[in-house]
Amino acid sequence: MFNFSLRDLLSRISPYLFPFLILLIVATLYMGSSPLYLTNPWDDSNAMLTMGRSIQQGLIPFVDIVEQRGPFIYFLYALGAGISTTSFLGVFVIEVINITLIYYFGTRLTHALTKQTALVPWLALIAPLTLLGTSAFRFGGSPEEFAFTSVLYLLVLLVENDGRFSNMSLPTYFWLGLNLGFIFWNKYSLVGTFAIFFLLCGFYLLFKGRWLHFIRVVTLSLLGFFVAALPILIYYASVGHLDALFNIYFVQNLTSYHVQHMGVIDQLSQLFDLIFKQIYSYIFGWTITALGWILAIRKGHTVTIEIILAFGSIVFVALQKSCFFVYYPLVWLPFLALGFIRLAVYICDWLPSRQQTLIKYTLPVIITSLCILGPLLSNASVKHLVPVNGGKSLSGHTYTAQPQFGALMKSEKEHPTLLTLNCIDVGFFLSADTVPVTPYYHRMNMSYKELPIMYDTFKAGMSDGNIDYTVVRVKHALTDDKTSEARQNAAIMSVDSSLKSTLAANYHVVDVAENQNDMYYVLFARNAHPQL
Repeated sequence: MFNFSLRDLLSRISPYLFPFLILLIVATLYMGSSPLYLTNPWDDSNAMLTMGRSIQQGLIPFVDIVEQRGPFIYFLYALGAGISTTSFLGVFVIEVINITLIYYFGTRLTHALTKQTALVPWLALIAPLTLLGTSAFRFGGSPEEFAFTSVLYLLVLLVENDGRFSNMSLPTYFWLGLNLGFIFWNKYSLVGTFAIFFLLCGFYLLFKGRWLHFIRVVTLSLLGFFVAALPILIYYASVGHLDALFNIYFVQNLTSYHVQHMGVIDQLSQLFDLIFKQIYSYIFGWTITALGWILAIRKGHTVTIEIILAFGSIVFVALQKSCFFVYYPLVWLPFLALGFIRLAVYICDWLPSRQQTLIKYTLPVIITSLCILGPLLSNASVKHLVPVNGGKSLSGHTYTAQPQFGALMKSEKEHPTLLTLNCIDVGFFLSADTVPVTPYYHRMNMSYKELPIMYDTFKAGMSDGNIDYTVVRVKHALTDDKTSEARQNAAIMSVDSSLKSTLAANYHVVDVAENQNDMYYVLFARNAHPQL
């Protein structure tokens, strides 16, 4: 029998209530999906919400509707769409749950590093702050944001076991395998940290001759991975489309992107350039983390595996990419979160006893100030969020085109059909309260040579009369010539050459709108008598 009461529960959680309230306030202020803002303006988040809304309507990812990421992230967005199919409110709820887990793992990290329990609720906020308070977070909702949680969990287990494989219990590997599965079916290019961890662990056990333990670790890790994969495999098997899952998520994603053929020297130069960009972009954080490693080693702690994983994760990201996008670091930012927490703990422990009382009162003020001001100062994307009462963002952006086009489409058609021909969906499906009717519904970042089926799908949809409207993005300011002919010519020049004639022959301009000065959108409607 458990000797447990409500009073015991309240006494345990009460120190965490106010810090958690601060966390909720910060999430509401700085997440693009927050109800404080009209929408999450990131195109990738809108594309994933369109996938989630489509799942809610019975469409099957990779069969009826195609995108590049994994089924796990789409099912998360489907849960969000189940809460609200007309806004990002549900996605915000999912993100808040995720960041609550990050805060929980932050408390475990801090508990493992210090005996000053009074400081734990506040120092633990550093973990979610590292996520929210960097430019990599952008508007939120990325696969990397959810992978952050799993990587942080791995670091928690490392710290709790003093960085030693020999200290880890067997059930631990089941949970690590489960988290590897979450990441793999979220976006498999993010598995680097876990892949390196399991390789190191396997080599260690084989080197030590612990054959039976090696078999047990492999078995439990694979079991965890299989548990994560099972719902996805059952879903696709039940609808008879396991082949589509593998053909799109793996084959298409691995083979469609153009690979630039370079010599060995050029490849190494590009690799080191991408490694340098990742480290240089967060040089302050890596400096703090390195200082934490030095102090940990001086205190007799083992951080060898942690260091290998940190730099291995950076190299893993660099090996897969030919360019550097701002959100890539999210997958290794947990190492910086641990570094910040570790250094903060060491500073607090180093202070003389007479100053310990002072730090108990000043630390909440310092952490709260960092939480409130950090994201505003460090994440430039926050300035593009448009408040729910309309108007403009801090940077002067508006949210005009999507609701304007959406209202027009819904006034003409009860269920308008739509394509976005030369950009990722930025919320036009959401504003029109519709879902795609073609597998490829927006232009992903691939050329005709890389993915001809996408452009051929667009062309067929426009030719056969199934698409009521198309949206085209034009990457320059609106001109003084407001005639339909001028708008149409500018838009047609902006789409792929394979689509120009079909668009011109079958559609006409019905509206134009801009959200920012250097870009605008053109809405085309199908002609009454389309030409085949």
